[in-house]
Amino acid sequence: MKKNLLFQPKSIAIIGASRDPDKLGFLVLANIKRYGFRGKIYPVNPKAEEILGYKCYQTIHHIPDSVDMAVILVPAFYVPEVLEQCGIKGIKTAIIISAGFGEIGGKGKELERQIKEIANDHQIRVLGPNCLGYIDTFQKLNASFAQSMPEKNNIAVFSQSGAVCTAILDWANANDIGFSRFVSLGNKADIDESDLFQEWENDNAAKVILGYLEGISEGDNFIRFAKKITAKKPLIVLKAGITSAGAKAAASHTGSLAGSETAVSAAFKKAGIIRAYNLEELFDYAKVFAFEPLLKGNKIAIIANAGGPSVMTADAIFQSKLELAKLNSITKAYLERKLPKMASINNPVDLVGDAKADRYKIGLEAVLADKNVDGVIVIATPQITTEVKKTAEVIVAMQRKYKKPVIASFMGGKKISEGVKVLAENKIPTFDFPERAVRAFEAMFEYSEYLDRKDKTDLILTENINKDRVNNLLREAHVAGIFNLGDSLDSLAAKILRSYGVNVAKSQLTKNTEEAAEAAQSIGFPVVLKITSQDILHKTDVGGVKIGLNNKTEVKEAFKEIMASVNKKMPEARIEGITVYHMVRKGQEVIVGGKRDPIFGPVIVFGLGGIMVELIHDVAFRIAPVTKKEALEMIAETKSSKLLQEFRGGEAYDIDAISDTIIRLSKLMTDFPEIEEVDINPLRVNERNKGVIALDVKMVLKYDI
Repeated sequence: MKKNLLFQPKSIAIIGASRDPDKLGFLVLANIKRYGFRGKIYPVNPKAEEILGYKCYQTIHHIPDSVDMAVILVPAFYVPEVLEQCGIKGIKTAIIISAGFGEIGGKGKELERQIKEIANDHQIRVLGPNCLGYIDTFQKLNASFAQSMPEKNNIAVFSQSGAVCTAILDWANANDIGFSRFVSLGNKADIDESDLFQEWENDNAAKVILGYLEGISEGDNFIRFAKKITAKKPLIVLKAGITSAGAKAAASHTGSLAGSETAVSAAFKKAGIIRAYNLEELFDYAKVFAFEPLLKGNKIAIIANAGGPSVMTADAIFQSKLELAKLNSITKAYLERKLPKMASINNPVDLVGDAKADRYKIGLEAVLADKNVDGVIVIATPQITTEVKKTAEVIVAMQRKYKKPVIASFMGGKKISEGVKVLAENKIPTFDFPERAVRAFEAMFEYSEYLDRKDKTDLILTENINKDRVNNLLREAHVAGIFNLGDSLDSLAAKILRSYGVNVAKSQLTKNTEEAAEAAQSIGFPVVLKITSQDILHKTDVGGVKIGLNNKTEVKEAFKEIMASVNKKMPEARIEGITVYHMVRKGQEVIVGGKRDPIFGPVIVFGLGGIMVELIHDVAFRIAPVTKKEALEMIAETKSSKLLQEFRGGEAYDIDAISDTIIRLSKLMTDFPEIEEVDINPLRVNERNKGVIALDVKMVLKYDI
């Protein structure tokens, strides 16, 4: 995005300005005038001589001066012609508020295509179409049809939905919260969220950025520019319009686990974006990030004048990534001296129901001075002795003195309103219910963790990788018209994985009992037999697996039993044969896989493997390329990671080798966009320093790229 055009225009033309107070062309012009825009204003209306005291012009070409920005409010059919005139005039930024484009399909899509083409030809940056407009409080510019102008502050906002824009503005006005920039993206024909990220990265007026998105334009740019933002300031986004329908048609375990929701979550995690799941969270997070110092750790103290809310808050902390702070002996000794005997000096600190403001001061002084405490949640319920206003004033004073994050929860309604007002005026976040405070602190802690990680060098491995061999193997598959590389370990899929340093078990595809027996003898007993068919995903369900075979006779008998069972249960399946594998008796089974998302590219998955993967659904995801640190984090995020650690005297498993496999698969899918899906399930994990081995692999290709 070119600088200083959308955000600092010195002259604006309103094309479609109207004398009718009910028309958007009047409302937008009135807003620009009402809120004191200091630049030149040119209404364009061929049927009017003046509107709101401004001289009108018949067309954009009748304006004698140069114009920085055009706000277009004519019917959709005329927009391409008007935009063409803007291009000829030399205008480089246009806000198209008019609706009736891609959002209605059909002719609207064609009109949107035309404005994209015209904008590209004339190098015009376009905001919209179908948008609310743009607000800049620092420039006193309200080029929108919003009913109000927010106060001036350091929060920048973007939204794809005009209705959400108006909700955010109304919330901000009700809570005395101001914004610096406010952008309604609309259909994103040109300017999108990534453009705003670039513009706001070094914008001191955008200390915190809020966003609402229904779709993400370009996954790579989104992650790349979001990471630049989050390295410097919080980026809080509510992403709506998520569906898992696409995952149901996937051709592998991995495919069924990695739908669009997982891709979005993985992308946000990689970019350090704070994710809100509803408007309440978006607003809550906005307050704590804008007005509080960043939470440095996860140790939280609770101070309250009631036991029930304290217990509920402690429960919420237990279910989050936060922890109850362990107060040190000095803190507890001080509290014991100063508080009544019936008070609790442990965390949560219960000041008892008759607590007045002075008791809150004692509690806050103690816990905020404690080095074991990173943040404090202060709860007040309106009991007969509660000094609501004075208590709020104490909270303000203590937060300013110790400069640690403090969130208040004044529970109730009318009786606590005076205290809530004091807190709001002094920018101390306060919520009706303490669980919201816990969620807000957890979001702060996750962002703090991200900042701690981002500066640490984390290289992606490149050794034992043979790209040329993979190119040749994929070309071979392409020529043969093979899309599903199957799951036999002497297949192309296995060869491709071996070319990227993944350890794949010995195996051989066989067509009859004699071949199977000879293969087993060559591989070495004991062996496993598995049906090999691109039509059969769950082999055990059709009797397609036999394990623990110790001699040729057992192998021949197992071969016959598998074929009989599969022919009975899936007679229509195309059978390639039966694959003989060397049987690995020990180890833990995990899954490592990847599925290409249309927006974000390869989504890598790790979880408990074997037949348990879809039953338990204990998995973690990342967007490729995955670094060593990210791979280890994926493993640690799963509940089943405990099975890989030392447990009840058992040996720990080779977590480092798992992370190596995750990284290699991630790089493979990054290097070769024709690989649509990969599934290694199970990946057998041996004891520490003894590596891993892939026992079953699948790969799906897509050539129309």
